[in-house]
Amino acid sequence: RLRLTREAVCFEPEGHREDWQNNEPAVVEEMLRHRRSWSVHDILEVHGRRYMLKWTALELFVASGRSVFLNLPGESARNHDAPVAVLYRRLVSLRGERLRMHYLTNGARALARYKLAEDWVQRRISNLEYLMHLNLFAGRTYNDLTQYPVLPWVLADYSSPTIDLSDPTV
Repeated sequence: RLRLTREAVCFEPEGHREDWQNNEPAVVEEMLRHRRSWSVHDILEVHGRRYMLKWTALELFVASGRSVFLNLPGESARNHDAPVAVLYRRLVSLRGERLRMHYLTNGARALARYKLAEDWVQRRISNLEYLMHLNLFAGRTYNDLTQYPVLPWVLADYSSPTIDLSDPTV
C-alpha cells in the first residue's frame, strides 16, 4: 500500500495495523521491516518509468543519492486518471519549482527542456554525466535489470581484423 501525504511518501506491506494485532510477533516484525518512508522534501527528481513495457512506474531520486522505483499497477500513465499519473501530479504539485527535473512519459521533451546537450557542449557536465542523463531520459534505471543503463565501449583500434579487449591500448 502506498500513501502520499504533504510530508512523506509511505509504503506499507499489505494488511492494516488492525490486522497486525492478530498476527504472531514474528509476522508483525517482518511486516514492519518492509515498511519504507521518504520525505517529500528530500525528493529532487521524479521520472516516469516503464514496467513490463507499460508506463506504470515512477522513479524518485532523493537527496541521499538513492533512487526509489515505484510501480503502480493499473492503467498506463498516458491515461490521465491512472494511479501513476495521479501520483506524479500530486508529487509535482507538492514539490513544484524545488524539483530539479521531472517528467512522466516524454523523456525526449524533458531532455530538451533541461538543456543537457547545451551543458555538455559547454563542458558544464562531463561525458559520463551526459551519458547517464541520456540513459535516465531514455527510461533506463539501475532499479530494473531489463532497463539497465548502457554505456559505449571506446576503442582506439578500428583497423585490426581481431581485437583483444584485454589489451588496454585497444
